[in-house]
Amino acid sequence: MQQTPAQQSVEARHHVLLIMWGAFLASIVIYFLVAYFVRPAGMGDGGGDNNLVIIIVLMMAGVSMVVLSFVIKNGLLAQAASRQRINSVQVAYIVAFALCESAALMGLVATFITAEAYSFLLFVIGAVGLLLHMPRRDHLLAAASFKK
Repeated sequence: MQQTPAQQSVEARHHVLLIMWGAFLASIVIYFLVAYFVRPAGMGDGGGDNNLVIIIVLMMAGVSMVVLSFVIKNGLLAQAASRQRINSVQVAYIVAFALCESAALMGLVATFITAEAYSFLLFVIGAVGLLLHMPRRDHLLAAASFKK
């Protein structure tokens, strides 16, 4: 059975989203590798209460960003499906990817500011959030103007 141009568009958009998802995941891995190999000397020695406060604040911000990524993505996906705007599906995913990546960036910042090993948890939080945002074809089909 041949696909219509609209169905081919959905497939193409899904492939683009998968490539972008992989690129965002690769960037988190690169941030982790940079933090690991260029980490400050004496990392994990326990720099004091100030470092602990900074880590806690950045950890809360990172978790908040990942949670917010799900809230925003789900809202934008619902809006895209109700308005039949397939472009909005891509926007929803890109915003979610960027918010998850921001958690990893906070981990990179925390590594260099505090030199605490706990900062590596932010990379894990960002990566897990991003893994949970793997693009699904169903979202594109729901926003497409045709039914499969």
